Amino acid sequence: MALLAGAASAAKHPFVGEHADASAVQNDGGISMKLDAKPAGFNKHRGHITEDGLFEPNLGYFGRISESLFGTTETDLEKFAKQHSLTKKSR
Repeated sequence: MALLAGAASAAKHPFVGEHADASAVQNDGGISMKLDAKPAGFNKHRGHITEDGLFEPNLGYFGRISESLFGTTETDLEKFAKQHSLTKKSR
């Protein structure tokens, strides 16, 4: 029974049996192509990704007005980084 199931699944896959090493197989009016993986650089899409405004909060209309009137406010992370750099310089 397992032999029949293996033969049935092999009949649906174009790159088995006599076509195991072929790069292209023509069947039923179509062509099946075997593709190989190509090595690529680690950051090959780095130039397509923009990071502008990625970590900045969306202020909205009232946030921009408030910022223009009162200036920017420091986040907790910015305060911590400033404090850390000051203590590091004083050592």
